[in-house]
Amino acid sequence: MQAVGKGSENMEHYKFATKAYLGIANIHVMRHSLEKVVDALKDSDITPLTPSREALTSSGWLKHVSGLLDGASLIARQ
Repeated sequence: MQAVGKGSENMEHYKFATKAYLGIANIHVMRHSLEKVVDALKDSDITPLTPSREALTSSGWLKHVSGLLDGASLIARQ
C-alpha cells in the first residue's frame, strides 16, 4: 500500500496493539502460487499418474500456508 501512497495502519489509534510484519506474500503472489498447485493437480482424478512433486514443490504453496499459520499462531498467543 505504501507504493500507492496509502501506507499502513496508524498504530497511534491502537494503544495496546503491536504491528507485526509476517513476511506473507501479496495476493498476486499467493494467487500465482495457488494456480501452480491447481495446474499440478488438475488431471490427478482422471489419470493413474500421481501429481508432479516437483511442480507442487516449486509452487511454494506450502511455504505460504506455513507463513499464514505462523501468523495465526502469533495472533492466537497474543
